Amino acid sequence: MKPGILNAIVSYWYECIRQEDILGKDISINARSKALLYPFDNDLLIFGRKEESFITSNPKLIDFYTYTKTKGFDSYYGYPILFYFNEDENKFCIAPLFIIKIKLYILDNQLKIQKDEPLPVCGILALEKLGLKTEEIADINNKIEDLFKNSSSISNKELAKKAVVIIENETFIQINEEIDPDNLNNQTKICKNDSPGLYNKSVIFIGDNTIYNLSLLEDLLELKSKNDLNKTSLSFLLSQNTPREGQEIIPVLPFPANEYQIIALQDIFINKISVITGPPGTGKSQFISNLIINLFLAGKSVLFVSHTNPAVEVVNNKVNSNFYNLMFRTGRKELRQELRGKFNDLVLELQKGTNCNITKREIINLWENIKELQKKLLEIYDIGTQLEIVIENYNNRKTLFYNDNELETSFSEINEDYLFKIERFLLEIKRLNDKSFFLFEKFLSIFNKNYIKTKETKFLKNINKSLTKKCQSALQNCKEPIQIDTWSNIFFERFKEYKNLYISYNYINYMGVCT
Repeated sequence: MKPGILNAIVSYWYECIRQEDILGKDISINARSKALLYPFDNDLLIFGRKEESFITSNPKLIDFYTYTKTKGFDSYYGYPILFYFNEDENKFCIAPLFIIKIKLYILDNQLKIQKDEPLPVCGILALEKLGLKTEEIADINNKIEDLFKNSSSISNKELAKKAVVIIENETFIQINEEIDPDNLNNQTKICKNDSPGLYNKSVIFIGDNTIYNLSLLEDLLELKSKNDLNKTSLSFLLSQNTPREGQEIIPVLPFPANEYQIIALQDIFINKISVITGPPGTGKSQFISNLIINLFLAGKSVLFVSHTNPAVEVVNNKVNSNFYNLMFRTGRKELRQELRGKFNDLVLELQKGTNCNITKREIINLWENIKELQKKLLEIYDIGTQLEIVIENYNNRKTLFYNDNELETSFSEINEDYLFKIERFLLEIKRLNDKSFFLFEKFLSIFNKNYIKTKETKFLKNINKSLTKKCQSALQNCKEPIQIDTWSNIFFERFKEYKNLYISYNYINYMGVCT
């Protein structure tokens, strides 16, 4: 195990939990100490993209800085802000659409403000209030990041407009004030009589964490600094279950799965921790359902958790509709109260026995058959792909000849052996014309000055004899061909093209018969 990997995992976990609280924060419109509403007349930090620090003399900001310094909190800036009514807490709140971490500090008795992160991120709570799901928010965040990375040549207002449009493409936003980073509307404060929606105002707030995560964050912060995490139970995360040599994990797939999902499922039985990601619609719930079934068949207990109830509901319904009472939901009190009845139902089902007669050996045999069929399908696919390329090349190249139909008719009048024989004759004629004579040819030429010419004429005669009229027409690109009586580089190159087309034509016909 490489040193530092576990520390990196713990650090990442810590940042995820901390950011989840901060980016999912809502702020009361009557906030006092933990947030400062309407701090600036223009947005310098998000769409203003100001990198260097700037001075502020706002007395409320100085008080805010003193409070965060005393409590040890980080500071964050958000713009623009979404106004809405929080029904769970029965209060009017705001949530920033975009957030960036900032640094407040005193220098030369002046309060300075500076970005503490290069790029802003989307406010999770604001986007959730707009009806977006976790995967959609992550996708929008990536688009916003790309937008900021390529925004050096556009104005602040245009950049803000493009960012809002990215979100509008996914959901409706009620924009109650024109979003203009250079002219924030701080003259009027948001009150409970205002319409819900987006306002051209900003906020600075503290990065405190919820009471639910404080203890976890304290533990993770302590673990981050340890140098011997590989000696703790965390080492479990990076260890592997090595299957016995030659033993393959045979998955049972009650729900459809592609080859990537099957490989991922098999890997889970080897690795102690696995991360499976994918955008909406890629079959994550179906994959999890298959995984739960396979873990159950391997004698494992499974705890399935999610930060949203619908995700659990989908998997629970999918599994239990096919395997009655295999999963029990326990997340709410009323669900736990139903457990006694479900356990009784399960016992009754077990007492009835099962009509399933399939054995493990039969499952293994089916899996081996599937793999063999998959291998054959891949081979057929590869052959089909290769055939498509050959056909495309053939159709493109045959247009170089005088008449497509005559060309293919000529193929029936000749065979491959003849073509290779003619090619040898042509290569010999080329050699003679290049004056690349053998020693015996040089010797014979001393006694017979016409020896080379006679030899060339003989080869040409054999070529003319071997080629039918239609072959000659194709090669000479004319309807009425003449006898070949001299060497020609053009004719030689055209012959090689003709021979290649002949081979492709026969391959295509052969594959057509085979398939």
